[in-house]
Amino acid sequence: MSDSVQSPQRRNHNLATLALVLAFAGIMIIQVGVLLAGAALVVAWIARGKILANPKRYTGMMLVFGAAGISVAVLLLHLAFWLMNLG
Repeated sequence: MSDSVQSPQRRNHNLATLALVLAFAGIMIIQVGVLLAGAALVVAWIARGKILANPKRYTGMMLVFGAAGISVAVLLLHLAFWLMNLG
């Protein structure tokens, strides 16, 4: 019988995964890309807070950073295309 206590296995936070899925959906579904990218940023921010609140249980900061980066890129591209269509 082993007396060692095993720590619970760390796993990605579900909200971090959702943020990444929303960011990719913002690329794929261009008509509502701005809304999906905005939602991805909000979910990524919430996931970041949850991961930092319990770092021994959750990982997924790279998913959060990836989702935020993709979302910002989608928002900037939408802004650039919108500005080009004004003139």
